[in-house]
Amino acid sequence: MSPRPTDAGATQGTTSPDIRAGWSAGRQHAAVRPEPDPVEGEAYTYVYCLAMGLSRESVIAAGLDVVRDRGWPALSIRAVAAELDVTPMALYRYVANGDDLAGAVMDHIIARMTEVARRGGADVDLAAWAHTARAALKPYPGAATHLFTTWFEMPSVLGVIEDLLAIVHDDGMDGFEAVAAVNAIFMYVLMRAEAEQTIRSAKAVRRSLHLARSHRPLPLLESLAGHYTTAELDRHFAYGLAVLLAGIRLRRTAA
Repeated sequence: MSPRPTDAGATQGTTSPDIRAGWSAGRQHAAVRPEPDPVEGEAYTYVYCLAMGLSRESVIAAGLDVVRDRGWPALSIRAVAAELDVTPMALYRYVANGDDLAGAVMDHIIARMTEVARRGGADVDLAAWAHTARAALKPYPGAATHLFTTWFEMPSVLGVIEDLLAIVHDDGMDGFEAVAAVNAIFMYVLMRAEAEQTIRSAKAVRRSLHLARSHRPLPLLESLAGHYTTAELDRHFAYGLAVLLAGIRLRRTAA
């Protein structure tokens, strides 16, 4: 079992103190660690859960740690039970099934993404949301990929899309253009988040270009090689987002 990280901003996740406290309370009882006996039934299970300090919050916290350490595909009832040093059956007092667990963990991951502030013009507000959403997804490998095919089932994400549509609508966009603009920004954040996680996981932030292997001259690439040896993820995200927003603005102006 990996050490449990502390809350330290976006790079460490956004687990709340209440959730973290629920897990810590259970660990204080670790010396007791009673093994549940199925024949004693529900009463024993209840006492066992209390002794281990379990709660829905502590289960979610452990789920977040599983995703942070091993990626979204690793999230399961068994994985969370192992993280908490309890039996899988003990968790069913707090989550109905694997889907309930996944939904609760994802809701916590995207909680910061749901904050769509209105502080300036459309470009400012859309950029601010994109940076916040990227930071929320950064600690949780695979979460962005999961959102690609499930966001339309999540009320909290639907609320985000509604708020982003309101920003572009108030800026004069409507119909397909409004939908396409919001979709471009939303998908840019998800794709960049997943690409950056892949680069970090592969330890490819620093790399060497094997220019000598090329069978053709590459003078421009050679002269700019210094920009490729370190993946400047923050700068590239900001630049790509600025280009995307500029393109949307040009389309809006042309219309």
